[in-house]
Amino acid sequence: MLLKIFGFYLASIDMRQDSSVYESSVAELLSSANIEKNYSELTEEEKCKLLLKQLKEDPRPLSINDEK
Repeated sequence: MLLKIFGFYLASIDMRQDSSVYESSVAELLSSANIEKNYSELTEEEKCKLLLKQLKEDPRPLSINDEK
């Protein structure tokens, strides 16, 4: 029903954007969650370990208002 009302549009996204944009976003998220204050200063290996640990061992809600 919503499809008929609003139409259906596809948008492309270029995932080749400068990686500094993603790094800055991840750094801000990790800092605000009190997980890592200096993400940008970590080595690539340390960043990978940290991100994998968060994904595997520490699932968090998407927002503060999400409660189980």
